Amino acid sequence: CLLGCGMSDTVDTRYITEEVIKTCEKPLIIDADGINALSANINVLTNHRQSIVLTPHPAEFARLAHKDLDCVLKNGEALAVDFAKKYDVTVVLKSHRTKVVLPDGMVFSNVLGNSGMATGGSGDVLAGITASLAARGVREDIAAATAVYIHGKSGDEAAYALGKDSVSATDIIAFLPKTLSSVLKGRNYL
Repeated sequence: CLLGCGMSDTVDTRYITEEVIKTCEKPLIIDADGINALSANINVLTNHRQSIVLTPHPAEFARLAHKDLDCVLKNGEALAVDFAKKYDVTVVLKSHRTKVVLPDGMVFSNVLGNSGMATGGSGDVLAGITASLAARGVREDIAAATAVYIHGKSGDEAAYALGKDSVSATDIIAFLPKTLSSVLKGRNYL
């Protein structure tokens, strides 16, 4: 289940987010305004029944962790490790070097991607890739790490072909088939 993309930060979104966390038994990927909704009542994460992947950028994570943005920018990885352990979730802290933090505190650092990917909708693409992998039966933490790799590789392919200053979220999507074909043929290692 993917929650948060395209929603607004409203009372209804907060209600829906809390109810889905309380009742959903499927793996749950929460992005964007789903994350913002959680920041209003983080305690809903203390009793979740499913595996959860959160995909915040630094400002969303600051709201979620109730820290100021400067603190997150300076100490994001350590804060994400503490948060992931405390709430038993996977945190994908998006940045120019995205960190995937597993519930046990293990951290994967992404080396792919480029500044052209800092565009509206790019995070929605990442959340969608994560959800699609999880829906195919890939364990959620592995789906998150793999999605970050695929997303970054597709963004790099788009930047190489189009120039990083003109990359859009739809361009990242357009290069997904090439990236997936390459990954599935084993030419790139996960």
